[in-house]
Amino acid sequence: MPNQTSVHPPAPTLDASVDRPARGHRVRQMLLAVALAAPGAQACDGLSVGEAWIREPPPGKGTIAVYMRLHNTGAAPLVIDGVTSPAFAMGMLHENVRDGSQVRMRHLARLTIAAGASVELAPGGLHAMLMRPVAAPPRAGDTVTVALHCGDSTHTLAVPVSRDAP
Repeated sequence: MPNQTSVHPPAPTLDASVDRPARGHRVRQMLLAVALAAPGAQACDGLSVGEAWIREPPPGKGTIAVYMRLHNTGAAPLVIDGVTSPAFAMGMLHENVRDGSQVRMRHLARLTIAAGASVELAPGGLHAMLMRPVAAPPRAGDTVTVALHCGDSTHTLAVPVSRDAP
């Protein structure tokens, strides 16, 4: 077999397996509350997050998309298996999928990022969705606490809300 060298890290693996039951979501919300309250809460090992932002939702709409750049600085694959926020009742990872002339969103149960690889969560592609705000939807200038879950670990960040992409 010829020796091949790649200058690009392997592409992330997307797993669109069956959605979790609602009960699992409530458990995740409780775990998030504990993680936010615990000093030095554990982070997803090797996860680096940058350029995070949320587009301000239109008036009367509560569902928001969260965008960011994810980088796995570790030596092993990193699996993100959930997204939550104390400001929203539900969170999911999604990807946009072209189906003929239509584009639809598909839930991802997990997102695997290869060691050394980066993944962009951006409009029109992979993204996180936060649905059903527990209070008024966020407006431009607000900050939303978002947690990315990697098994038993959590990476929590404050994400700014803006009218336009930064």
